[in-house]
Amino acid sequence: VEALVDYDKQGAGDYYQVPKATGKDFLTEPYSYAVGGKNVLMTSFMVPLLFDGKFMGETGVDIALDSLAGDVMQLKPLGAGYVALLSQNGGIISHPDTALLGKSLADSGLDAAAWQDLIANPRAVKDIADPAGEALAAVAVPISLTPDTTWFAVVAVPKSVLFASVSALATTSIVVIAIA
Repeated sequence: VEALVDYDKQGAGDYYQVPKATGKDFLTEPYSYAVGGKNVLMTSFMVPLLFDGKFMGETGVDIALDSLAGDVMQLKPLGAGYVALLSQNGGIISHPDTALLGKSLADSGLDAAAWQDLIANPRAVKDIADPAGEALAAVAVPISLTPDTTWFAVVAVPKSVLFASVSALATTSIVVIAIA
């Protein structure tokens, strides 16, 4: 149990100030917080306590994201792709490069414009490149967490693997049609 700090300051205190001002549930952007001497990537889900329409306080829970990030990193679409998880404002929650966790797209070294294009056009397949320059086909799938908060699962697969799978399917189809 720790006393809350900075709850009265814009930015650092958004976990308190936003639900108080809006009267709505609020999920914070991921942030790093020291727990037991170790920095932990976490988010906070806050709910305002309203009595007769008047704000009287709030309750919430802090959620460590390390387990979620680890589970998402285990996903390997078509055996060679990956799944990344991004917050609404482009915070990296999960990515195969663990050095990027907790960073914003702008500070990650990734092609931020291409990733922002993915988020701006959910469910549309877009071309991106990994840091080594390998061409990937990627799609962002929105995940609505609260009415005002959407995170994105980005599924990326090397184009070489994707087209190898398509080529194998086409070859199998041709053989089946020829036999028929």
